[in-house]
Amino acid sequence: MKIAVSAAGPSIEDPVDPRFGRCACFLIIDTGTLDFEVIENSSKNLGGVAGIEAAQRVAGQGVTHVLTGRCGPNAEKVLSAAGIRIVDGCEGTVREAVERFRSGSASSSQKPEVRATAAPKHPPRALSQAAGIERPGRATGLGSGRGMGGGGGRGMGGGGGRGMGRRCGRGAPSGSSPQPPPSAAVLENDAARLKQEAEQRRRQLLEKEERIRHLEGRDPGRRPG
Repeated sequence: MKIAVSAAGPSIEDPVDPRFGRCACFLIIDTGTLDFEVIENSSKNLGGVAGIEAAQRVAGQGVTHVLTGRCGPNAEKVLSAAGIRIVDGCEGTVREAVERFRSGSASSSQKPEVRATAAPKHPPRALSQAAGIERPGRATGLGSGRGMGGGGGRGMGGGGGRGMGRRCGRGAPSGSSPQPPPSAAVLENDAARLKQEAEQRRRQLLEKEERIRHLEGRDPGRRPG
């Protein structure tokens, strides 16, 4: 029986190299006589295809088993397709690994399981770039103001559904209808309020003038000539 062992050197007394695809060399060994042939692993410095290249080279040697430390999934597929059994977890010298294999204490691994990788879920659709709008024509009303519309109000839709309404209750959007003029009752109330404020300020002014004359020692009842 011919087997292949991933080795750290060209001798049967060299350690088993645990890296199948990047080992220094392979020893092709006759288990009956322990005669061997050294096959240099010229794929050890390659990128992700090192294991595949090494497996193809070993498969061409007519071996029935591969003894190694660890064999990657891609290399396992190539070896399994060629009908080669894999004995992983080997350690010690090449001779020791072969002796354990001959005595039956090393068991070959089963054909590697091919696990399907689920396709990533489609990312959720991003929201609109405009702040406060999830989809065109719909105002979310995220603001803290008291205006109308989605531009900072409470989502009252005053901006015609485009989130362009008043901001914080001030100003009106372009194209909005003009506000009606104040009623006569409102004007009358405003006039009365202004008169009351003017009278109050006049009394305050007289009190301040009286206080100034007192401080200057003048007679409050006498007017300056």
